[in-house]
Amino acid sequence: MTDTKTPKLKKLLAECMPEVADFLLPNGQEIENQWTCGSVEGEPGQSLKLELYGDKAGLWHDFAENEGGDIIKLWQLARELDFKRT
Repeated sequence: MTDTKTPKLKKLLAECMPEVADFLLPNGQEIENQWTCGSVEGEPGQSLKLELYGDKAGLWHDFAENEGGDIIKLWQLARELDFKRT
């Protein structure tokens, strides 16, 4: 994926972030405009928070692991993928 396509992809994903969150992390739940689950593996819990709406949609942080990033990084971790940049 080229750097010029990444912002467009993030924007498209942000527009349907609740559905994306449910797909990637199906054991999570929406709490106060955030998708909440145990980790990037998606188990029940409350240490990972993913913003669902607004300018921060797609940003996440796992407080147990002190790791975070954008929806692209979360997708890679949750699905054990490596999106190569060309």
